[in-house]
This record gives sequence, C-alpha cells and structure tokens, in this order.
Amino acid sequence: MYEHNENQIIMPHEFFLPFGGQLNPDNRWVVMASHIPWNEVEVVYIKTLGDTKQGSKAYNVRLALGSLIIKERLGLSDEETVEAITENPYLQYFIGLHSFQQVAPFHSSSMTHFRKRFNAELINELNESIVLEQRKKDERKTKETVMKIHQMGMVLHPKNLAFQVPRNPCCLQIKENCFWTQLVHHPISPILRISGY
Repeated sequence: MYEHNENQIIMPHEFFLPFGGQLNPDNRWVVMASHIPWNEVEVVYIKTLGDTKQGSKAYNVRLALGSLIIKERLGLSDEETVEAITENPYLQYFIGLHSFQQVAPFHSSSMTHFRKRFNAELINELNESIVLEQRKKDERKTKETVMKIHQMGMVLHPKNLAFQVPRNPCCLQIKENCFWTQLVHHPISPILRISGY
C-alpha cells in the first residue's frame, strides 16, 4: 500500500526544530533536496511497488531514495545510516520528515527493500533528469545575465552572441567574436550514485 504525498518539497523554514531556530537554506542536504525531482521519482517508484492498494504501507519515495543517497554519500552501513538520520536534523529534512524526531524513522533492514526499488537504470535516468534541469536553469541565468549587461549599456549585444552548451554540462559559455567568456557556474556532479550498480 502506498499513500501519495502531494507535497514532497518542504521548505527549510517549515521544518520544525524543537530546540528553536531554522535550517540553513545553504546546507548541502537542503540544496541537494531542492535539485531532486521528487514528484517525477515518485511516479517511477510507485510502479515498482505493484498493487499500491494492498499489503503493508510502503515508505514514501523521499524517505526511501533519500536514505540510499545519504548512505552512499557518507559511505555508511545500513545501521549507521539510520543512526546518522536519527541524530541529524538536516538528514531528516532531506528524507522528507516535517520535524526533528529522536526516534529512528525506520529500521535498518528497510534499506534492503529500498535498494530493490531503485535499479541502476532508474538511478541513471534520475541523474540525467537532474543534470538536464540544471542545464536549463543555467541557460536561463546566462541569458538573463546577458540581457542585464545589455540593459546596462555595456558592449555586449545579444544578436552577436551564440549560446553553446559544450560536452561538459558543468560550464555554459558565451561566444562573442571568437572571444570566450566563461560565466559563473557551479559544477554539477551526479547526485545519485548507488553502489553495486
């Protein structure tokens, strides 16, 4: 059985911390959570569950995939992953919990079931989706930057610019009269890497 969650994305300021304060929106886990298309992943995840009306209730996609990502990014065992999540509000936010809790959100044996749901093909598709989305955002930013420069009366003219996406999706460049200018971009590394694939 699977219960659809309309709101996979929780904003950092909505996460309840019993000891006060808010999550830092620049924390790596908060940023990474914003880059993963949770709703798209959920559609694929539900298909792996079979009949969603029968059986015991399945964990939501953000908890399942998020836990696998945490395990691989931190190089932890299944048991250590659950402990780390239990101790860290940022990891709890990353797996989709709405508030900090001191009780483990699931047993470490569930990690085996999570791994069965996400095969190598699915992980590769997710990586491609994330990188393509980031490319689109970067391209929009680049075009906006060029237009701002043009509006400020500087030398660049959009009609003389050719936008090109090189083989490396991590750096978008603008070509103007054979002079290459690399704009500010952050490297994109594959977010999802699950060992054993």
